[in-house]
Amino acid sequence: MREKEILTIAIPTFNENNKLVLQIDRILQQCKNLPVKIKVFDNNPFSDFDFKKFPLGSFEYFRNPYNLGADWNIFSCMLNCNTEYLWILSTNDLIKSDSVIGILNEINVAKKNECCFVHMGQSEQFYTIGINEFVDKIVYEDSFTSSRCLYNITALRENFIDYYSLVNTNQGQAYIIFAFLIKNPKGTCYFTNYEPIEKYLPSEWSKARFIKNTLSIVLNYSEIFRNEGELLKVIKKKIQKMLFFQLFISRSYQKMNLFDFLIYFIRISLLNIKGLNRTNILFFLHSLIDFKYYRKLRRLNWGIKKEDDFKFN
Repeated sequence: MREKEILTIAIPTFNENNKLVLQIDRILQQCKNLPVKIKVFDNNPFSDFDFKKFPLGSFEYFRNPYNLGADWNIFSCMLNCNTEYLWILSTNDLIKSDSVIGILNEINVAKKNECCFVHMGQSEQFYTIGINEFVDKIVYEDSFTSSRCLYNITALRENFIDYYSLVNTNQGQAYIIFAFLIKNPKGTCYFTNYEPIEKYLPSEWSKARFIKNTLSIVLNYSEIFRNEGELLKVIKKKIQKMLFFQLFISRSYQKMNLFDFLIYFIRISLLNIKGLNRTNILFFLHSLIDFKYYRKLRRLNWGIKKEDDFKFN
């Protein structure tokens, strides 16, 4: 008799049918008689994805009535999860042949330690207790990559009500973990060196939207964590590093130069003048102070191997 499901594998997708078929095929090969649910959330209301060709009952397919946007579609994965743990899997990240059983093993470890969050693909294995240890250890460039994250939905669900405040900033998932750990000072997170992904495929993103979202994160976090002054300082510094890393250093994307960055910032500021307050201006100026440092890192063999914060790239 099959045991009760403890893991939902949720795949948010939009116009990626070929990748989706490949991903589902790999998952189904691994999930026979395992306590796992598979759910696909398609953001294209006119999608021609042929879900009926897969075995009946093997997974659930949801087609949104309109394009909700990536962030809301990811949140749909959380809202519609009725198992204890959730793995949000990107169609761009091809799983290994033993990923599902490997993740179930990691969940067993996490359950024993009552972890609210599991991050995979670390260079080493460790736990954090409380918000300060968690924020100290996370690497913003990597720690919230969807396919590397497992969420204890049972624990985190209480903070879903505030997710909307960070929608379209790609930070809703991070926030619910922060909020849980602030309310639960002994809350545990598990960082493991288990890597479930065989190959990470490139994805397209907008530099202008990335900068705008980053500034929105700073504004929203300044409001949400206004009573957590020291914590907010650390988070801002890590977000600042993420911004500069992705735009100037990361090998994954085309780089920007400082002039282009200034132009983008001015354009975004003009479009979003109401959101441009002292917090964002100070954040931006502090980032510019560090620009020479990042250029130096980039010259020194990208500076990545010598920098803890960049170890995953």
